[in-house]
Amino acid sequence: MRTIQFILTLLILTMFSQAQMADLNLTRMRYGEPVQFYSARMLGLAGSGLASQGSVGNALENPALIFPQQGTLTLTAGLMTNKLVEDRQFPYYDSFSGFNDFGSYSYNSNYHFAPYFQLGWILPLAHPVAVQVGRVPFLDFRYKYAEEVRDPFDKTDKLLGYNWIDQSGVLNQTFLAVGTQVVSGLKVGLKLGFLGGTIDSTMKIEPRVEGNLFSEQRIDRRRTLSSTPVLFNIGLHYRVSERLSVGAFAQLPYTLKWDNHLKGDSMAVAEEIDYPLSLGGGLDYRFQNILQARVFMDFIYSFSGNFKDSRTARLHYRDTFTLRGGVEHLFFKKQMPFRIGFSYATLPYNYNLANTWLTLGTGWYFSRWHVDLAAGLNHQEFYQPDLFPDTIYGLDARTDLDRVQWTNYFFRFDVTINLF
Repeated sequence: MRTIQFILTLLILTMFSQAQMADLNLTRMRYGEPVQFYSARMLGLAGSGLASQGSVGNALENPALIFPQQGTLTLTAGLMTNKLVEDRQFPYYDSFSGFNDFGSYSYNSNYHFAPYFQLGWILPLAHPVAVQVGRVPFLDFRYKYAEEVRDPFDKTDKLLGYNWIDQSGVLNQTFLAVGTQVVSGLKVGLKLGFLGGTIDSTMKIEPRVEGNLFSEQRIDRRRTLSSTPVLFNIGLHYRVSERLSVGAFAQLPYTLKWDNHLKGDSMAVAEEIDYPLSLGGGLDYRFQNILQARVFMDFIYSFSGNFKDSRTARLHYRDTFTLRGGVEHLFFKKQMPFRIGFSYATLPYNYNLANTWLTLGTGWYFSRWHVDLAAGLNHQEFYQPDLFPDTIYGLDARTDLDRVQWTNYFFRFDVTINLF
C-alpha cells in the first residue's frame, strides 16, 4: 500500500512540478489555460480586434477600446461553454515487433461552463470618460480524466481497476477599466484586474480485482491564493482615417502566490509562479467596396522566457507570439453580422506544437439589444508517457509514449443592452 501511495504522490508531484514537458494537460493543471475569448464577438473573430473601437471583450486587453460605447449605460452578460475531447492511444505491434498502429484506450469528453458580465457607462464630465467594470474567467485549471485498466493477457479482458483525475477551478478576473480621448483621434485606457479563485484536484486509483494487494487510493489537493494578484493593462487606440484604425496594449507581469494543502495534512506548501509581460498591436481596416467588410489583424508577443516557477529551477521556456485575424460584415441593413477568424500561437515549451483556432460567429442587432453567438475549434496532438503506470496493477511497464489527441470546442453566447 505504501508503494501505491508513493506512486500516487510522485504522479501528482510530477503534474505540479514538471509542466515544462510538452504535456498540455499537465501544463493546464499546473499553470492554467489562458481564456482566449472574453465575448461571442471576440470568439467569432478568433480574438482579433485590438483596434476595434467599442468592442466587447477586446477592451480587457486594450482598455482604450471602451471609449466610446453604444450608450450611456451598457450591460453585457453571457455564458462561456468549452468542450474538451481527449483521445489517448497506445502503440501496438505485430508478432515480429513491427509497429502496426495506435489503439485508443481512454476517451474523455467534458463540458465546462463559466458566466461573465461587464457594465460600462460614460461619466457626464466636461471631458467624457468611459468606465467599465465586470467579471470574466481568466485562467482555466479544469481537467478531467478517467481510464479503465484491463489485463492484456487475459482472454476475458478482465477489468483490473479505474484511474481518475478530477481538477476543478477557475481564476476569475474582476476588473475596473477607464478610457478617454486625449486628442482628436487618440484614445488611451487603463485597466486593473484582480484575480480570485480556488483549485481543487483529486487523483484516485480504484482497483476492481478481488484479493488485490491494495485498496482504493486517493489524494485530494487544494490550492488557494495567499494574496490577491493584480493585473495592469494600458492601451492606446488611434484613428488614422475613416477606414483605418490602429491599437496597442501592454499587460504587465504578475505573480500567483499559492498555498498547497493535501487533505489530512495541516501543513501548507507555498509556491510562486511569475507570468510574463505581453505586448500587442493590431489594425482595423474597412474596405471601400460594395461589401464594406472590416478586417482585423493582431500580433501579440509574450516574453515567456521570463516565466518562472519556484518549484522548478529551469523551465527552458522561450518567448512566444500570437497571430490573429478576422473578418466581419453586416448583412440585412447592418442588423446581422457574419464573422470568421483564425489564430495561430506558438507554445513556450515546444515550438513543434502550436495552438490554432478556426472560429465563426453571428448575431442580431436590434435598436437597443445586441445578441451575439460564436463557435470555435482547436485541435492538438502530442506524445506523453502513460499518466498511470501499468506497474500499479502488477503489469509490465510500457516504455512507448502514448499519442494524445485533444479537440477543443468553444461556444459563446451573450446579450448586450443599452440601458440609457
